[in-house]
Amino acid sequence: MKLSKKIFLLVAIIFILILAWFAYDVSNKTTFPGSKSKNEVRKDSVNTEFNKQIKSQETDTSIVR
Repeated sequence: MKLSKKIFLLVAIIFILILAWFAYDVSNKTTFPGSKSKNEVRKDSVNTEFNKQIKSQETDTSIVR
């Protein structure tokens, strides 16, 4: 095998490995558009806790009146 062919194969393999790494990295950072993201789930749980605190405060103040 000629030296130029060996260099081409080496560069092609490195290029394919870089593309595979990039695809893996992007796939970890994206989600299916129809699914809830982790941030939305956190927001929902925070809103639920916040609403519970507001309701408990409303009941506490209604007793004082």
